[in-house]
Amino acid sequence: MAKLRLKAGIEAKRKYYFRVITEHHHTKAAAPDLIKRQFASIAPDRAWVGDMTFIRTRAGWLHLAVLGDLYSRRVVGWGMSERPNEGLPLAALEMAFMHRRPEHGLIHHTDQGPIYRAHSYRALMAECAAEHGGEGQRLRQCSGGELLLQP
Repeated sequence: MAKLRLKAGIEAKRKYYFRVITEHHHTKAAAPDLIKRQFASIAPDRAWVGDMTFIRTRAGWLHLAVLGDLYSRRVVGWGMSERPNEGLPLAALEMAFMHRRPEHGLIHHTDQGPIYRAHSYRALMAECAAEHGGEGQRLRQCSGGELLLQP
């Protein structure tokens, strides 16, 4: 096959592979699961969960970072942007700390993606005396508002 291709002067079209530019090796290792998969809280502002998603709109895609309180099951902070960058979850975290002012000992649970492990995010968590925990297992929310493990 190769000889026939060379004789005919035909070259295969080469695939160009996506080049990963995110440097994951600069982020810290994942934090331990401090809530031990028990998605319930005994008081407000003791445990928050965070995640990011994207939403299709007429103008294009929007990326949304949300922080929710496990006790009240309400959103305590959010950030929205056209691009999924480090500032998105930082905006959600700053909004949550500004409006709720939690006491020391808050547990913040995320999926431990690279944005949540970034230095600036961890620095803000340390400044506000919150503990960051979580493992990479995804969650979904059912219609009753309960958090369930993704099958």
